[in-house]
Amino acid sequence: MNESVKKWLDELTDSPSVAIQKLILGYAGVVAWSRSSLRESFIEIYQTHTIALDDAVAGWLELHLMKLPPENTPTLVWASHLQDLFSALAGLPLPQVARYLRDHLRDIRSWLHPLRIDESLDPEAAYLAALAWAETNQHLEGLWQGITLRTDCEPAYYTDIGLLGLRKIRDKHGELPSKVPMELLTTLIDLADVFGVSHESWLLTTRAILGGYRYSQDTWIREVTVAMVSRPAAKNAQIWLKEVLPDLHINSEECHGVHCIRTAPLEENNKVVRRKGPEAFGIESTMSTYSNIAKVTSRRRRKDIDKVKSN
Repeated sequence: MNESVKKWLDELTDSPSVAIQKLILGYAGVVAWSRSSLRESFIEIYQTHTIALDDAVAGWLELHLMKLPPENTPTLVWASHLQDLFSALAGLPLPQVARYLRDHLRDIRSWLHPLRIDESLDPEAAYLAALAWAETNQHLEGLWQGITLRTDCEPAYYTDIGLLGLRKIRDKHGELPSKVPMELLTTLIDLADVFGVSHESWLLTTRAILGGYRYSQDTWIREVTVAMVSRPAAKNAQIWLKEVLPDLHINSEECHGVHCIRTAPLEENNKVVRRKGPEAFGIESTMSTYSNIAKVTSRRRRKDIDKVKSN
């Protein structure tokens, strides 16, 4: 092992927050990592010191959350360091860090939001991507749908982050879904009608998502049909999807081969009633039965009352 790496790892064990701080701010003095990105350094550390890295990063986040940049650190430089940190964490299985990303979602976004400059420097976007990859990405469908549709006027590139979050949503055991999440398809359909989303960019995004699953065309048609049935007001998606799935025919009365209940118009319903009458539906016979039961019950009650009086 390189001597500079060994020295830093010893410091990680003795003073985790200090060691991580030096690494994040770029003055750890590890010669072997001088040409490595923070993510590459994290991956190397993870191989031999998983628990120590998890503890150190979680502790560092707890110490610096909602705090101003360290002394003599310009805001733009600080934003760049935070972006590198969250980019380095994306997909790295660190349980404590993953829980922290989920449990402090609101505070972290509030902390990072003012540091957003543009697509090339946006630590909040890097954080959301790290959360999307984390095992704690559970029950956050509403968050990802809102980000995809940019309901809070987020930049256009946030759409990809929201779709990533929906693709990587996990169950209560932290496992990825075995099939395409229905929320992903319905959000994609909604996206087609969002102001500012072009036909070309939507098709490109849709093809990229469909290409990420090894589904046959028949399977995609079935899944998309179900999603479209739940979005009867969709306009653009119903037209644009034909360019991706030419054999797609939306039938709102069918869902996985099961016919949905169709509500008959009032006029049609009245014709049936007038033509067949109440007896066709068993109404008359049912009322007759209830009437007979009531008569029998009434006679029995009178007998019981007479017995009581005679005694």
